[in-house]
Amino acid sequence: MKPLEFELRKTINQSAQEICTEIADVINWSDFAGVGLLPGIANAEYEEQTEDLVGSRMRVQNKEITLT
Repeated sequence: MKPLEFELRKTINQSAQEICTEIADVINWSDFAGVGLLPGIANAEYEEQTEDLVGSRMRVQNKEITLT
């Protein structure tokens, strides 16, 4: 079975540090409703968060998938 591959390209007028800071902030992760077979996010939180994020651990709960 061939693995799924995703690619997204977009020019963003922010520094890498600003982009990574936004990604690391889990407060809005539950806004992701999902795409295709990729489920949305019901909840995300850090189990352990280090200052530089290296070695941090997160717990993410998916939304239920309804296939039609």
